Amino acid sequence: MSDPETKDVKDARAQLRAVLVPAAIGCLGATSGAAGALDPVTLFAWLVLAAPACGVLAGAFGVRLWPVGLLAPALWIALLVQAELGSERHLLVPWSGMAVVSGLFFAGLGLGAWVRRRSRPERGLALAGLLLCGMLAASGAGVRGVLSSSGSGFAREFPWLTTTLLEASPLVFAFECAGVDYTHMQPDVYARSTVEWFPRLPYRGALAAPVVLLVGSLSALLGARGDKHRFREAR
Repeated sequence: MSDPETKDVKDARAQLRAVLVPAAIGCLGATSGAAGALDPVTLFAWLVLAAPACGVLAGAFGVRLWPVGLLAPALWIALLVQAELGSERHLLVPWSGMAVVSGLFFAGLGLGAWVRRRSRPERGLALAGLLLCGMLAASGAGVRGVLSSSGSGFAREFPWLTTTLLEASPLVFAFECAGVDYTHMQPDVYARSTVEWFPRLPYRGALAAPVVLLVGSLSALLGARGDKHRFREAR
């Protein structure tokens, strides 16, 4: 019969290996941007898009929230701090923005653990890919879709649709939580269509960001609880 402590050590090492790839995927946003490498705005945008998929990938291969699941968000926060210190472009409330990123990663972690319990871990790869594509599509549909040069007329005809698409955009939500008006960050879009003509108020980051972090943490904890029971039964 195997020593339980040895199994715990092996499990911790397996989790460390499993979290390295998702953490590295998140760091890809630091390689280049509008202001060069370590551009905080580009890095933050990529983290928002990639965090749920990275969480699913980690959770599907056995990473639990405590303690290994905290490593990826911690690394991303450190990278964003370094980017903020060395750039002229800044997020007004970076900690609020990173709370959103961490919450999205934790939510993905819980979803990945659910996939792991009910299917093969490899299914997490497909789900992570679908999530990333969905985040990209949802983010581009509003600002780069109906507010683009070809869609601005359609947007003015159906302002409710424009508002809905902006509300559904992960980037609009995350940047507003970080204190940045994402639609006004797109000079070509704003010069062409302004955005004041449809009724929409920005999110309150002081309230929305902690909610995302709380919901994501609960998802990861529930996923870890089920995975922990399974691990104990395997002993």
